[in-house]
Amino acid sequence: MEKTMYTNIGHYFKHLTCTLIVVLGLMGIFAPVSQAATGAFAFSTATSSVDEGAGKVNITINRVGGSTGAASVSFRTNQITAVAGSDFVNIPLTTLNFAHKERQKVVSVNIINDTVVEPDETFEILLSNPTYGTTLGKISSSVITIKDNDIAPVSSTADTTAPTVSLTSPATSTTFTSAQTVTIAAAASDNIGVSKVELYEGTTLKGTDTTAPYSFAWTISSANNGNHSFTAKAYDTAGNSKVSSATAVTVNIPAATAVYEAPVLKSVSVSNGNYQLAWSLPTTTYGDPAGGYDIFVDGVDDNLHHTTLSAVKSGLPLDVEHCFVVEARWTQAIPSVFPKSNQICVKGTQSTVTSGPLKVFPSAEGYGTETRAGRGGKIIHVTNLNDSGTGSFRAAVETAGPRIVVFDVSGTIELRSNITIKEPYITIAGQTAPFPGIQLRNQQVNIQTHDLLMQHIAIRTGDTYVGDAATMHAMVVLSSSYNCVFDHVSFYWGTDECIGSYGDNLTFSNNIIAEGLDNAGHPDGPHSAGMLIMSGSDRVSIVRNLFAHHNHRSPWVKENTTVFHANNYAYNSRGTFFNFTTDRDPYTGALITAGNVYGKGPSTDIYQGLSVSSNFVSAKVFESDSLVDAASPYGILSKVVNIADKYRTSTHPFAPPTYSMIPASQVKSYIVANAGSRPAMRDAADKRVIGNLINFTGRLIDSPVDVGGWPFYSMTSKVFDAGTDPHGDNNGNGYTNVEEILHQMAAVVEGRN
Repeated sequence: MEKTMYTNIGHYFKHLTCTLIVVLGLMGIFAPVSQAATGAFAFSTATSSVDEGAGKVNITINRVGGSTGAASVSFRTNQITAVAGSDFVNIPLTTLNFAHKERQKVVSVNIINDTVVEPDETFEILLSNPTYGTTLGKISSSVITIKDNDIAPVSSTADTTAPTVSLTSPATSTTFTSAQTVTIAAAASDNIGVSKVELYEGTTLKGTDTTAPYSFAWTISSANNGNHSFTAKAYDTAGNSKVSSATAVTVNIPAATAVYEAPVLKSVSVSNGNYQLAWSLPTTTYGDPAGGYDIFVDGVDDNLHHTTLSAVKSGLPLDVEHCFVVEARWTQAIPSVFPKSNQICVKGTQSTVTSGPLKVFPSAEGYGTETRAGRGGKIIHVTNLNDSGTGSFRAAVETAGPRIVVFDVSGTIELRSNITIKEPYITIAGQTAPFPGIQLRNQQVNIQTHDLLMQHIAIRTGDTYVGDAATMHAMVVLSSSYNCVFDHVSFYWGTDECIGSYGDNLTFSNNIIAEGLDNAGHPDGPHSAGMLIMSGSDRVSIVRNLFAHHNHRSPWVKENTTVFHANNYAYNSRGTFFNFTTDRDPYTGALITAGNVYGKGPSTDIYQGLSVSSNFVSAKVFESDSLVDAASPYGILSKVVNIADKYRTSTHPFAPPTYSMIPASQVKSYIVANAGSRPAMRDAADKRVIGNLINFTGRLIDSPVDVGGWPFYSMTSKVFDAGTDPHGDNNGNGYTNVEEILHQMAAVVEGRN
């Protein structure tokens, strides 16, 4: 009986267990993971339209293919031909939450009803960032067409009344005696409306403006000396026009003193333990030498060198070689003329005059590479990763006087404010940091100095900055800067551009400029820009760099510039890759572009490599060996270059720097092997971007979080050893002993040793 009772109890629990399993299975508790489909987010339709007067448009977002678990997806608007703020209300990146089993939500975009007669316009809504294992469906973007509802007024009588127009500035009979930019402005009115105003110098159209005040900027120098006559011609919407009375102005600017060669070092003698140096001025010196420039010896001007053409260096041992730099610096601002230097190396009574300025490092090529940078200066050790204070990077670069900044630590320096380098003659030697190197984040680096070399660091600003989100860069080179070289640096995650430059006599070489952030509150809408060379920049070299994953500006070179652009690879630009254009009234400019490669990627929409503006007055462009990467699975560009015949020239429009050209067919392999802060030991970000280039992958991003955030840089320490005689020159080649050590360490991180 006991046995029967236990048997019955056993059967009871067995049946109870089976029943629970069935019930729980029906509830989904024991359901296999494969049955718990999380689904994908997609729009109901890829296109739709709305009347301008409808007030808003509703767009349905579906969760298809499964709805298990709570999940979210982000969406935002993006202007195409419709303008945010004028035609629709912009929606920044917004998170939309779906509950468990919730399959559909409707979002609304407000439409602005204006009174402008215009064509139908479009904008789009984009999905991104699906969570909880969900993905994006086939329709992850939806284009909305706004149908215009305005009707052009019809007049029963044709208008024949011409506009009124007059020049308002400058005043007639004005004389300009200094180089400057002058605003030529006009006022115009009409009974039915002014459509445009053209501004002329004599019979030459200088600018067209469609909004008041009607103006153009006229940049003058001594080259414009003489009498000038300006008029304005106004048009109304019916086609009537009228020309203003002429305004006469005179330009009388004294010609600037100009020197185009370095001083010529001639001799050295030793007397009473002193070195006596002598040099001569070149035959192409113009103007009064005493009034036009000063001579500096090793960065020191005693106000006598420019007249005596000699100097005495005292208190130096005679059994050690010393190298002196003699430099001419101009006291007037002279376009296209920069400080020129020459070097003489002396030991006892023996001297060797170099054939020309010594390059800042042996393989340097481009404008400004003759800078001495920090050669001969104090050696400053960065000993911690603090934002500021003793031993910090900020303290090192802000120190006055010639200096070489070396690193005894590796790791990430989280900046709390922008770093501005103002003191000249500086070498920043990132190759001295132990593995994995130095990474700066959160704030930008400002260059406001001359004679600088920066190598082998990563500057990745990102979206955790303190300050204006719309104007953050990785680096800005300000207009007072010249003779600067930026080589083997990784510039990432700016919200305006990764690099903005206003300076002269610069070289950017062997860098990675990547992933400008696409949705960071910029007033122009989603931005994601690579490099901007600003108006007036003279002699800028952009060579052997990788531009990757930008909306545009890979790079953008503006008006009144002279730029040498060679052997760069621009990959996965959404818009035109490289623009040589003006966004103002017509200007001039000159460009040499050779041996560059453009590669389409997943984000590329506009199939054009290089575009030259039709708004230039007399741009001059030398172009050769431009190449489209035919290996891209996304096809080839419909236009490699878009240059009007009137801009093309078969000869160089200005003197290019000394440069060893690589055929375009070899540029990709060179970039893969050599670009970035440490090509031989790349961090996760540089590895990923180079992998994107090789495999034609990657995309534009809104935040570093989209690609895993900042690479981890471990903090390690190793004191840099500068040797017992860092400023000597044991092999007599002009480079100091500590520079030879820096060159060897650069070869290691670049994979050349």
